[in-house]
Amino acid sequence: MNRFAPLALVVLALPVAVAIPAVNRATLWLGIPPLVVWSFVGVALLTPLLALIEFTRRGSDDEEPNP
Repeated sequence: MNRFAPLALVVLALPVAVAIPAVNRATLWLGIPPLVVWSFVGVALLTPLLALIEFTRRGSDDEEPNP
């Protein structure tokens, strides 16, 4: 499995949210519009996903190249 797949899913879900009828309606979730909740959850997921990608990266920038 590609390690960038979860990140791609979140990044694609944020702009697509306006087209999802369940998210883009005039009701309230937890007292705020569903689109704001959806966007907040998506943005909140970005940090741990980016950290996961960074910490599971192969190789290291700290290693010195062999001459």
